[in-house]
Amino acid sequence: MLSKRIRFIVLIVACSLAGIFLFQCYWLYNSYLLSTKQFENDVQEVLQKLQTAHVVSELKAEGNITGSNTESSKAKISMLTRVLQNMPDQFPTDSATSRSRSIFYSFVDTLPEKPDGGLRNKIQFKGKKLTISTGYNYKKNEFAALEQHLRTELDALLKNQGIYSTFAFKLSNASAKGDNFISDSTLFANSTKKKFQVFIGLSKPYLLQITVSNHFQYVFKQMQWVLLASVLMIGITILAFVYMLRTIFQQKKLSEIKTDFINNMTHEFKTPISTVSLAVEAMKSFDVMKKPEQAKEYLDICEHELKRISVMIEKVLRMAAFERSEIKLSLQKKNIGKLINDVATNMRPQLEQRNASLSIKPTTGKTEAMIDADHFSNVIYNLIDNSLKYTDEPPEIEITNGINAGENLLEIVIGDNGIGIPEAYHDKVFDSFFRVPTGNLHKVKGFGLGLNYVAGIVKKHNGTIELKSSIGKGTFFIITVPV
Repeated sequence: MLSKRIRFIVLIVACSLAGIFLFQCYWLYNSYLLSTKQFENDVQEVLQKLQTAHVVSELKAEGNITGSNTESSKAKISMLTRVLQNMPDQFPTDSATSRSRSIFYSFVDTLPEKPDGGLRNKIQFKGKKLTISTGYNYKKNEFAALEQHLRTELDALLKNQGIYSTFAFKLSNASAKGDNFISDSTLFANSTKKKFQVFIGLSKPYLLQITVSNHFQYVFKQMQWVLLASVLMIGITILAFVYMLRTIFQQKKLSEIKTDFINNMTHEFKTPISTVSLAVEAMKSFDVMKKPEQAKEYLDICEHELKRISVMIEKVLRMAAFERSEIKLSLQKKNIGKLINDVATNMRPQLEQRNASLSIKPTTGKTEAMIDADHFSNVIYNLIDNSLKYTDEPPEIEITNGINAGENLLEIVIGDNGIGIPEAYHDKVFDSFFRVPTGNLHKVKGFGLGLNYVAGIVKKHNGTIELKSSIGKGTFFIITVPV
């Protein structure tokens, strides 16, 4: 049931995440189209500025205009640039306002007559149509002479518009006859981008076509904040999704571990309780009380089993207090070698029962350190107890301890000849309730709390614990704490 719920939650969240991702892609695509359109408009605006600049230049050369900021000058320039923009088609003058048209007519009348033919001779009226003579055809070498100046102008105007891409242009006659000139034939021919065009000049107009090689930099600059916001939003959403999944599976795993713990604890408690119940029932039903030796034997069994229950309860309560951070250390200067010997002495019955050999080897003469004696004794006890439990052969346990004078560190190494721990579980053995998987059957009963407690106490001493082990080659725990 829980797995179905998790799958349903994952499916719903995944669909939501996919929807957000698709929406972001659609939004970015539209932003890209708008930026591309803006790029095209900016390039066209650059060409119009170039066209206007050349109109102003020729009008000044004709001596008919001294500035380009007066209303009259603006009307003249506007009319002439509109004529150029519609070449080679005739420009309908009735499409302009009557005021602009009258200004333009008076402008044409004031143009000076030049013997060699000036701008006045190029402008013609045919009914309501206005056109500029395009009879002049440039030679290729004339176009080549214009290249450098045009390139400089275009480069400055494009950069001023925020466009830093390379470009190529083609110069053609307004009449579409005669020679052409291309600044970079390879770039111009291979470009798949839109080609922009505009007519330049008044008395001798020519067609300028330009292609810009790459608009990515411009588009990226226009979209950088949109892209950043989208990536940030998608990243945060994905991280939240991953974190949620991780939390769900951790909670599921924790739930399974706690269920196993409860089942295991129930089994652990059931055995001694059943033993005590049987002993009490025997004493009541079979007149055991009249047989002192047998009664003492049953009472010893009851005492042993009750102590066993007490130890298990104490271990669970101790770990509960430890997880709530209720354990406070009482640090005192203690002789580490003596502490280890005391623990070994108290564990002699367990060692003899398992026919185990235990050797303690101090590595230096000075073995005093600031530790909590009670908790550190429990650490040593737990590690020796594990060595006794997880060994198929008669246990051989070796403990070395000492203080590194150079680094001022206490080091304790507890090794055995046990069954070993697979490397895949080295990082997990210190987790609460974790036990190395052995199928559905655990030969050695326990709660999976001992090593978690050991690691916690070492950490509270600002120390570290390291595990070195492999299958069939024993296990070594290396504890290091500052003196």
